[in-house]
Amino acid sequence: MGFCDTPEIKTLYTEEYKAELLATKPDKIKNDDYVNNLYKQIYADPNPRKSLTMLHLSDIHLDIEYKVGSLGICDSYICCREEFGMPTE
Repeated sequence: MGFCDTPEIKTLYTEEYKAELLATKPDKIKNDDYVNNLYKQIYADPNPRKSLTMLHLSDIHLDIEYKVGSLGICDSYICCREEFGMPTE
């Protein structure tokens, strides 16, 4: 349809991304165990907290033309469809 340009896809490497992200944080959480320490405090509390288990799904879209294994990078704004082919390697 030509409304949107093909998005630029940037590969993120988790360890590099984490290091960049943590470098901008206050010293209190730079060592990457801040959340784990919060959980330790919660578990050590003699007064148990009410908790719940939940699943949060966000921005779900159904693509009825999706084809498992098809090309994920193509000249369209929506790829992964049989019309764009399957990887050759």
